[in-house]
Order: sequence, then structure tokens, then C-alpha cells
Amino acid sequence: MGESEKMTEEQESNGGKGGGTGGKSAEPTAPSISPLDDKLDFSLEEDEIKRGFLSMLNPANWFSRHSTEKLIREGRDLLDNGSLAQATVAFKRALNIDSKCVPAYRGLGKVFFKKGGRSNIETALAYYSEAIKINPLDADLYAITAKVYDAIGKRKEATLERKKFVIARALEVDEKNPVANNNMGILFLQQNRIEEAIGYFKKALDNDRNFDVAHRNLAATFYQQAKGEKEPGKKRDLIAKAKTEVEKALSIMPSVASLLAKGRILMMMGDFEAALAAANKADEMESANKDVFLLKKLSLERLGRFDEAKTAFESYQAFTKGDSGGDEE
Repeated sequence: MGESEKMTEEQESNGGKGGGTGGKSAEPTAPSISPLDDKLDFSLEEDEIKRGFLSMLNPANWFSRHSTEKLIREGRDLLDNGSLAQATVAFKRALNIDSKCVPAYRGLGKVFFKKGGRSNIETALAYYSEAIKINPLDADLYAITAKVYDAIGKRKEATLERKKFVIARALEVDEKNPVANNNMGILFLQQNRIEEAIGYFKKALDNDRNFDVAHRNLAATFYQQAKGEKEPGKKRDLIAKAKTEVEKALSIMPSVASLLAKGRILMMMGDFEAALAAANKADEMESANKDVFLLKKLSLERLGRFDEAKTAFESYQAFTKGDSGGDEE
């Protein structure tokens, strides 16, 4: 990105949300790493009061919450004064009290980023990743990690984090948004974070049962799991789940993408005739798709029809000539 990614302190204190712009939306920008300004609110929410006043008076709960708050404040003050070692101790003590304390992970991320050097910056990324696992809808965290990846020259990873930033912003507006949940699932799947991907695809389908793309992506996820599964019974179960989801996608909206997904699943099941039938049906819908020819080639080879497989492969090669190396999701 050629634009400046700096944000004003006012914007950062609002969670990285800038003001509205006229016309086309501005490109989302990553906030500056400095300063951290998580605000901990320890006031009682209405639902907390409803859960019972006595639980709010539990001395252990009071001590845990307020000592964590104090340690976070101390850590930030030490960090601002350049006392990185002491700040590290304060943030780690906060994690000893509350292992899911996002501000502590963010504080440690900033400490190690400030230390500099590739090893320290990668440690910073690990702390930010832990914060994201706890609060995956915090758009600001993705923006920060994008900046950190930029610092060590990992442009592809930085781009991926910026995509998550945009999607998380959409989920901040509407956490039930099927498209945003589906897209977040795709990004997690690209990182091989399978369980998280499944969770987001299921959220998309919880809010739109007729979202064929989410069914297909869920099928792709189960298929990917099956490829790495060694235990035969579990592998069969995953393949069956993948087939069920892709059939749902096809019942909602027949498409080349879903037919290709079905064909690959059938190949894994050993049903090469059915896989070839899926490829032929896809060919009827789109006769110039290289992936259709590849599926045909593989199916025909398994069926021992090698002359036809050779012809299909030649067609595949003709469509891949000059290919620049694949499309991004």
C-alpha cells in the first residue's frame, strides 16, 4: 500500500475507526503501533447485576479484576518510560492472574516490537496472535499485526491481515453478516486454521441456510481435513461430511465451482465414474475452464482411459499457457 497508514491518536483511541468520507470509502488503514490505549471498563453491566449481586462481591473476583487493571496500567507506564524489562514483568503478572487478558498480550506485543530485531518482532506477532484468538473480532488487532508483518518484510501476510481488518470491521457492524463470516472463514482456511474456519462458515450458515458458497467452503474444509487424516474411520466421516455439504450447495445453486468440489470429493472416495460425470456436467456449463479439464484428466486416468486423459491434459495445458500463477481469493 502506497498510502500512509498512520492514524491520529484520537482515531486510535476509537478502535481505529476513522470518520466518514464522501463517495468511495477510503482504504482501511492500519493504526500506528504506538501508543497502546486499551481502556478497561470495570463498571457493572446490567446483565452482570442480573447474574447475582453476591457473585460481584466475591473477593477473589474483585482482586483478580482490579489487580489486573493495576498491572496493565503499570505496564503501560513502564513501557512509555522505556523500561521494557519491567513492563514485560507487569504484563506477564497480569496474564498469571487472567490468562485471557487481551491488553496484557497487546502490551507484550508492543514491548517486543519496541525491542526490535527479527526474533523479537516474531515474538511480538505471537503475542498479538494470542490476543486475536481470544478476541477475533477486534479489527484493530489485525491492523496492528499488518504493520508488524510489514516491519519484517512479510508482505503477503500483511495483506492477509488487512483483509481480516476489513472483514472484522464489517462484523463489528453486524456480527451475523453471512458474507463477512464466510470471508473470515476463507482467510482462516488459507492459514490452515481449520477449526476457526469451520466456526465462521457455520456462523454464515446459521444466518443464511441457503448460502451455497458457505456450504461449498465448509465442504472444502472437511475435504482438507480428510486429506491429512490417517485414521480410516475418521477420514470416511470427514469425506461424508464434505459430500453432504457440497450436495447442499448444488441443491441451492448448481455451479462449476461446486461441481468441481464434488468431483474432487468423489475422487477421494474412489468413485471415478461419478467424478468424471461431475466434470462433464461442469464442462457443459463452462467449456473453457482449465480445472474442469484437469479433473477430467485425473478421472480418466483412474478409469484406465489414457488416450482420453491425454487429450484432456492437452486441453488443460492449452488453457494454462501464460497463466500468471493463480488467482487470489
